[in-house]
Amino acid sequence: MIAIRIAAALAVLALAASATPAIAGTIPVVRVSRPDEEAMQAQNPTWCVRGVERPALTFEVNDRSRRIYLRVASRDGEQWAVQDVPLVAAGAPGSFLLSDEWADRSVAWADARGFFFTRTLDSRPQLYYYDVAPHRVPWELGAVEDPSVSPDGATIVVAATDDSGTELHAAPTGHWAHATTLTSSPSVVEHGPAWFPAGNRLAWAATDRDRTQLWVANVAAGQATDARVLYSTTEEILVTAPCPFPALPYVASTVRTADGRHDLVVIDAAGQIHRRVMGVYVEPGRPGRPAWTPDGLGLVYVADDAAAGNPVRIMSVTSGHTRDLPLDLSGALEVAVGAWGTGAQTRTLLAVVAVGDDDDVRNHVYVADITDFLKGS
Repeated sequence: MIAIRIAAALAVLALAASATPAIAGTIPVVRVSRPDEEAMQAQNPTWCVRGVERPALTFEVNDRSRRIYLRVASRDGEQWAVQDVPLVAAGAPGSFLLSDEWADRSVAWADARGFFFTRTLDSRPQLYYYDVAPHRVPWELGAVEDPSVSPDGATIVVAATDDSGTELHAAPTGHWAHATTLTSSPSVVEHGPAWFPAGNRLAWAATDRDRTQLWVANVAAGQATDARVLYSTTEEILVTAPCPFPALPYVASTVRTADGRHDLVVIDAAGQIHRRVMGVYVEPGRPGRPAWTPDGLGLVYVADDAAAGNPVRIMSVTSGHTRDLPLDLSGALEVAVGAWGTGAQTRTLLAVVAVGDDDDVRNHVYVADITDFLKGS
């Protein structure tokens, strides 16, 4: 991988921070989306890993056709710079990707230098790596989805579908000849791999006709050991996210119930539901992972409450208490949480996808600093 920091190598459009005028008692937000998006709708914000010099995130913009563009935003002081992930891959002859159908999505940051994502052409998602340009990963597995990179950036796991089914595969990042298959269960669909913070344990979902199981296993040297079913349900597990704090062995999952409702559940190490939030708003399509606060003590989500403007809420994992975040916006759709700095200098940022005002009803990405709110809650 090319060891060039994204922020140092991009020709970007610098945007003045367009903060909404703060209302007394609210948390101000800054709109990150570019003003030239026309009819595009923002979705799926994903924060960069810790350790980057300045906050950065990716998000998708969807033009309501079969095209999904990927953008990178980074903050320098009070300004945000936003740039497109090019459609033409590094080393590609000409603009062969400039077609009517493509989709860039499913970002998994490897480190502060770049990230993996999937690019779909002709209904076949393939794995790419991006630093200053997209690079096609030479890992022929079939249709690749759900990339997940270990916290140390050394191992990537993907769900890949071929004629025999959908299985999880692992490889050392950049050493694709050493790839291995982690699962072998043709009768079920393995999906949504997610790493625990220690980096040697993986959670994923396995779905068949009747149920979904949440699995966990140790992963080392491309092998899965001590695999076990942590939780089994007739509900559909959509995405999972282990708690970011190693001392709290919880896994949060978004589930779809039989009546079509979406809930957020927190599973403990014994496989029991520790907390459950009923009525979580989930955008159509591929939902984002549950948004843990950096200390692992809270989960941030969008409540499915249109009458109240789909408020953003935080649930205490220890007490179950919920509280609305007084953001200076309404109509929230998605959230993601990221943090930068060390010790007392750590700041926690919330990315929110929300509907614009009456004159601009597109979905935009907004960012709010929720550090002080978390300290006071």
